[in-house]
This record gives sequence, structure tokens and C-alpha cells, in this order.
Amino acid sequence: MPHTFQRRKDFLSLTPEDERALRDLHGALGKEAPGFVDGFYRHLLSFPEMQTLIPDETALERLKQLHIRYFSNLTVGTYNEDYGEDRRHVGLAHARIGLSPGWYLGGYSHYLTELLPRLDRLPGLRDTGSTTAMQALIKVVFLDMGIAIDSYIAQRDGLIADLREREQLTRDLLRAQERMEKLAFFDALTGLPNRTHGMDLAQRLLDAAGQQGREAAVLFVDLDRFKEINDTQGHAVGDRVLTTVAHHCQRLIGDDGVLARLGGDEFMFVRMHSPTEDGCDALALAENICGTLGRPMTTDDLRFEVGASVGVALYPQHGQALDELLRRADIAMYRAKMQGGGHHLLYNVDMGLQLQRRIAVAARLEKALAVGRLTQHYQPEVVLDTGQLCGVEALARWHDEEWGWVSPAEFIPVAEERGLIIALGDWSLDTAARQWRAWHDAGVTPPTTIAVNVSAAQMMSDGFAERALAIVRAHNVSPLAIELEIAESALMHEPAKARRVAARLVERGFTLSIDDFGTGYSSLARLQNFPVSRLKIDMSFVQGMTTNPDSLAIVTAVIGLARALQLRTVAEGVESQDQIDKLRSLQCDVAQGYFFAKALPAADLERDWLSRPSR
Repeated sequence: MPHTFQRRKDFLSLTPEDERALRDLHGALGKEAPGFVDGFYRHLLSFPEMQTLIPDETALERLKQLHIRYFSNLTVGTYNEDYGEDRRHVGLAHARIGLSPGWYLGGYSHYLTELLPRLDRLPGLRDTGSTTAMQALIKVVFLDMGIAIDSYIAQRDGLIADLREREQLTRDLLRAQERMEKLAFFDALTGLPNRTHGMDLAQRLLDAAGQQGREAAVLFVDLDRFKEINDTQGHAVGDRVLTTVAHHCQRLIGDDGVLARLGGDEFMFVRMHSPTEDGCDALALAENICGTLGRPMTTDDLRFEVGASVGVALYPQHGQALDELLRRADIAMYRAKMQGGGHHLLYNVDMGLQLQRRIAVAARLEKALAVGRLTQHYQPEVVLDTGQLCGVEALARWHDEEWGWVSPAEFIPVAEERGLIIALGDWSLDTAARQWRAWHDAGVTPPTTIAVNVSAAQMMSDGFAERALAIVRAHNVSPLAIELEIAESALMHEPAKARRVAARLVERGFTLSIDDFGTGYSSLARLQNFPVSRLKIDMSFVQGMTTNPDSLAIVTAVIGLARALQLRTVAEGVESQDQIDKLRSLQCDVAQGYFFAKALPAADLERDWLSRPSR
């Protein structure tokens, strides 16, 4: 500002001599300033638009006093930075109340036309000269006018900047509102409608179908192996896989249906179809979904086989409301997933009844575990060459007070699905160790080993190796007396972690075997790196080997593989002498099954088997 103000004076040639001349003029004018101001305001108020800016006599008098000071300072003869700043503030104040630049020009014009004719008659200027005073006055008036115009320009620029800022703020607010609306209605990761918005869109589609006399289908899609990808590759890769899945799903649904992400790895498809199609179009869509998501996907140069299970419910056959249809599609999806994934099923009433039964089984099983209503039976394992007992397998049994005996084929899968399998597995291990100690303390020679089943979930649970050791030691039992039968699926889902856990178990003294070998498609490489002692051949192959060449080929291959790796083999589910003879010819080591004995209560096993060394 100082540099600018001085440059302004220089441009106007406002010199110190001019300032002295103005000081002389100021002295000569004396008290005539009020007369100029009165005349100025009479002139000003002759314009109606100016009258609105001066509402009453008080305001008029206040403005007159301000202008007396203003015009008096105009000729005071001191024109420094403070003068310029004061004039600038006055100009900004006038601009803010709405006085136009023309008002300033008119005001100065009136001032000069009133004052200039009097200069020759002012006695105080006779020595200085009216011409010099007039030139100096014109210069300082132009100085003030320039400052005033700059003030108006600054006010205008400020208004423009403020307007632009407000416009930008408005645009930012609109974008923020759009973003908030998108977050409220759409999934942030995939861009698909979220559960709330998707349910609303889907219900509108169902309502439209009802009005048009058409039918519709609700498809519940759950990814089969997404959790495995998320756990092994991390959430960032998992998110990109979900984005890829969403892209494939959008192509499948097209523009004539609703697709939404319900949450996690679950998606919903809703589409209309004609009554004559009887759900065929929906089933075709479900098949396409399974086929598309079953093919390998590439993300970050990694290939994943995600897979999907799909349940289908039809409107209006299976329900009118979306919640009801989605629940039934979920039931159908659940049944499809039980078939091993990659399947789709259409809902039927029996599925609902089966689900109710499974829910009831889960509730009663949880209670039975809590109050100790489960028992454990033991099935003998026999050396084929000698007929000697070499061990037993511990098998959980459940007798419900109302239902009677509940098959393990029913309650074990429920325990796996409902998160009870870890508690059940720990209970089985604890019961086996307790029973071994009871036989030993009673003077009965216990079996060489008691084999206890370990699910994939139990093995992968935090601290399982340490927990297993603590359980058996609590009964003063050596881990050497316990064989842990690991589900083959544990080798497949997280092989690296499974190897680490298995190694810790073996270090602590447990022996390991692979249960139901041949059903999980585990690779030879994984088996070679897994510290197991025995392979148990699944009963489905053993029971079919005398009539089915394929089953016989599998049994032969498993026994040959085990011998090559110096592992012992156990054939499960043996029921006939023909099977015994065939297994002996194939050099299988051990067998168990109804041919020898069913799973027995501990007292019956003690009576029938522990008192005699051979059979």
C-alpha cells in the first residue's frame, strides 16, 4: 500500500509545493466547509434513488458531519499512507451501502463547481495565487477519486470472489450430497445397490410384476470359497475379487432386473419372467451364475476359483413379500451349498421343514454338550494279518430324551454348520483321555491308541496344538496314546497353516492320520509334506471295491501310495469276508467296521475286546 500510494501521488505530480498551497487554501476556507456540505446534500437529495439511502434527519445530520470532516481533510495538506488508508475505508463503506461510482463523480463535480469560483475572492490566497491552489486542489481531488474508484473495484472484486466461492461451495455441497446419497443407497466397494436400496428396488419390481400379471424370481447367491481367498491373500485382494464378481454379475443380470450386494459375499438377483416359463428362466440364470463364477478369475496376476451356490424362490408361488422370498431363496442356497458348492436349487416346502429340523438339532446339541448328555463309543481297529486289536476309534453318540438316538450323520454336519464342531471335538478328545485313564487305573490294559476325529475347523482354531496337549495332560495321559484323525479337507483349504499345526502336534507326541482319504482330492505333494503315520480309506470305496472296478482301483492306488510313502493303511466300513480277503491281498494293514464290531460303549469294549488279545 505505501509504495502504491506514493506512486499514485507521483503520477498526479502532487508535490510538496502543492501540499503547501493546499494548506494555505485550507486556512483561507476557514469555516466555509459546512456551507459546501449543505449545498452538496441539497443537490444529492434532489435524486429519489439517493433519498432511500438517507432514511431520516438524524442520519442526514450524521452524514453531513462526516462529510464536513471529509472535505476539510481534503485540503489539510498532509497526504501520506494514513490519508490513503482512511480514504480507502470511506470508499469501501460507501460501496457497501450501495452508493454508485457515479455518486462520487457527481459529489466531486458539485464540490469543485461550488468552490473554484470562490478561489479568486478568498483573501488568504492573494500571496499564493488562486491558480496554484486550483491546480493543487484538482490534483488532490483526482487523488481521492482514484482511491474511491479503486475501493469500488476492490468491493466488486470481493463480491465476485465471494460469489465464485459461494458457487464453488454450492458445487462442493452438491457433490457431497450426491456422495452421501450414493453411500446411503449403494455399496461403496462394488457400486451395486446395497441391501437397503436393493430390497426397495426389488420390492418395486415384485409389485410391478403383480400389477402386470407376471411372475418373478429371487436368487440368493453366496460365494463358495471367498473366505479362503480373504484369509490367505488378505482383504485388499478379497475386495478386488468381490469387485470382479460384481462385474460378472452385472453382465448376467443386464438391464431388466435388480442386482444388489446384501453384504459380505452374498448377492441378490431379482428378475421378472412370464408365467408360462414356470421358473425355467430363473433356473437358467442360476446355472449361468454358477458357471460364470465357477470359472477361474484373475486378479493382480493371481488366479482364483471362487465358485457360487445359488438358491431360487419364485413369486408368487413361494411368497408375496420380498423378505419371505429372500428367506426361502436363502434356504435353497443353503441346501445347494451342502452338495459341495457350485450348485443351484429351487426352493420347495421340504427344505423349510429340513431347516427347522436342523435348527432344532443345533439347539438341542448345544444343550446336550453343555449338560453332558453326549456319550462316546469306541470301534475296534484290527490288524488284518493277526486279528489283534491295535487301537480304537472314538465316536460321539447322542441320545436325546425326547427324540431318542440321533444319528451322527445328522448331528455332526449340523455341528460343523452351526459352529459347535470345535466344542464337540474338544469334548471327544477330553472324553477319550479320561476313558484311557479310567481303564488304566482300573487295571485294564487300554488300547494301544485311541483315535479321535479332528475337524478342519478345530485344527485351524487358535492354539489347538497347545490346547490338545493340555487336555490329555489334565488326565495324566501321554499324547502317544492318542491318535488324531485329521479331516482331509484341512490339507486343502489352508495347507501351509495345516502343516505348521500338524508339526506342532507331532512335536508334542501325538500321532496323526488322514481320515476318509480319497474324498478330498488332496495332492501327493501336500501328503508328502504332512507328518502323518496312517491313511484311512473311506468306507464308500471299501464297500464298493468288490463290485465296482473304479472303487477297487482307488483302494489299490491308496494302499500303493501309502506303502510308497511308508505309511500304514486302515480300511473303514468293512462288512464282509470278501472285503477282508481283498484287503489282505492288497496288503492293507488294518481294518474296522461291522464285520468286527460296531462302535461300542466303553464297558462293552472292555468286556469283549480288552480282555482278549486276538479274534
